Amino acid sequence: MSDEDFEVPWYESPALNDVVGLMGARAMQGIMNTFSGNRIFGGKTGVTTVAIELGKRLDEGEKRLLIIADSFTKRFCEDVFPDFEDNGFEIKVWSGVEPEVPMYILDDGLQICNDFKPTVFLAVGGGSVLDAAKALWIVYEQPGINLMQIDILDNAVGLRRKVKALVAIPTTIGTGSEVTTAAIVTDTKRDPPKKISLTVDETLPDYVILDTKFVKTLPPFLIMATGLDALAHSLGAITSNWGSPLSDAINMVAIEEVLRYLPRLVKYGTKDEEALEHMQWAALLAGMGFNNAMPGIEHSLGHSFGAIMHVHHGLSVGMFCAQSVAWQAKVTEKWRKLGPLFGVREDKYSTRQEYLEAIVKAIQAFQRAMGGVASVKEITEPKITKADYQSKLEILARYSKEDAVTLTSYRPVGEINYRRMFEAAWDGEKLVY
Repeated sequence: MSDEDFEVPWYESPALNDVVGLMGARAMQGIMNTFSGNRIFGGKTGVTTVAIELGKRLDEGEKRLLIIADSFTKRFCEDVFPDFEDNGFEIKVWSGVEPEVPMYILDDGLQICNDFKPTVFLAVGGGSVLDAAKALWIVYEQPGINLMQIDILDNAVGLRRKVKALVAIPTTIGTGSEVTTAAIVTDTKRDPPKKISLTVDETLPDYVILDTKFVKTLPPFLIMATGLDALAHSLGAITSNWGSPLSDAINMVAIEEVLRYLPRLVKYGTKDEEALEHMQWAALLAGMGFNNAMPGIEHSLGHSFGAIMHVHHGLSVGMFCAQSVAWQAKVTEKWRKLGPLFGVREDKYSTRQEYLEAIVKAIQAFQRAMGGVASVKEITEPKITKADYQSKLEILARYSKEDAVTLTSYRPVGEINYRRMFEAAWDGEKLVY
């Protein structure tokens, strides 16, 4: 193959897309329908417990902890240092993670790893920090690996020779990266930049710590946006037909938790500690749910839209939730489970389509009630003009078609379908069924 063949992710291969399109995503389900999970510590003793255990697992000469953070979350290091120092760890901090993880930042992290030779990674932050830790782990242990060519079906690249464990401490309530094998990085060599999906089973964090002290500083916008991200994960996964009874149960509880506790958190902020704790669990459950059942096309749409229009990921995927449910409804009946959750009674509607449209409207209404949006024209930060948006429809549709999530859509979706969805998204009135 020429060098150019390795400049794009494996899932953008036209040949692979053609084959998967012929088989349908259900053919992949038979290969990949497994369930993975982590050790999860909720409450106030998580950091202490994990530090003690890792201190006993590792020999004295190999206790080197690299804390991975960004410019904001590095403030939480002081909450981590004492317990790991008490258990004999030498600690170094890399706080160079940037939003959306541009791939070039990994070079800085790799240099620190090569010098410090960490045996444990501890990532404290939102989705970008957790995703950066996974990507850094891969390039540290496998120098020279082409991130673009890691095939999702391989599941492993040969980790844990150098880094024995990854500890994840989420500081938001939506990404779910703490319980997934996926990482999103941004290829800034593309014009416009494009989000790239990496999936390696070995990067599933070993330990997850949920403690409300790490999310107490969440500002109102991130409460709303990351909360809607959690909802998007489970709405997409529950209607994808990929799930098992186990993942379906997890996704249903995640949706219930978001619908019950996100409104309280939006209204009262992080002083409502009960709602904050429940939303931490909702985000985790949603992450575990979509990791084991695949997200819906709200993520292929949202990845493209967020990167090109410079809109927050949670706001972007949240906006396309209703469209994702509407699209999959042609090949599944699982969307019916959403009616009772959103307060939509099936006996009030005479046809299947009327019931479906009522659920779609209820999803959009919840988005708006939380401060989110159900259409592009509602977005205020940044403000998007109709002319600018329409000028980007072609690239938006193409990037969505090239997204990894498109391969796993239970109902096949093409570039022309995506373009129609983006056209409909301007006002969110008539979605594509």
